[in-house]
Amino acid sequence: MKHRTISLGCLILMALLLVGCARSVALDSNEGIKPRTTLGEMTMRKAPNQDEMALTMWDYCDPLAGETEPGPFALECSTPQLPQLFIGNGIFAGSTEELDLYWPTMTWELEFDGHPVDLPAFGTIDVTWQEGPFRFWNVVVEAPTAGKHTVRYVIRDVENTEVLREVTYTITVQ
Repeated sequence: MKHRTISLGCLILMALLLVGCARSVALDSNEGIKPRTTLGEMTMRKAPNQDEMALTMWDYCDPLAGETEPGPFALECSTPQLPQLFIGNGIFAGSTEELDLYWPTMTWELEFDGHPVDLPAFGTIDVTWQEGPFRFWNVVVEAPTAGKHTVRYVIRDVENTEVLREVTYTITVQ
């Protein structure tokens, strides 16, 4: 019976390839932002759990802007320098079943600093707070740089593509 051996050089090469695949990727101008995309010093990623959502843009920016009228609205808000900032938008419902019924009735678009975000690549995260269940797009900016950043959401009715809500937030990270 023949034994095959793998040289140390091959093992090191395989390890380097795996590490390279796990690192952040630069933004391709033809694609939307995906998890692990870097924008300068910032990296876009998913929150692994509800605890990672402790620092959200909604703590500093009005989450209900455009709730009663479609807009477009432009709002400004500021945040302190944070290690990460959750920018996912979403909906609240009385139960998870209601979330499951209501979520597919909308389409969502997100741009961060003028770049489209591939929302399906980030997926959603369901959380339960005192108010009840929420479903958010699971988008986090890691190490947001000081200065102005834009977060633009457009939410449409899936049946007739009517704009339900359009809001651009200019966030100043101080």
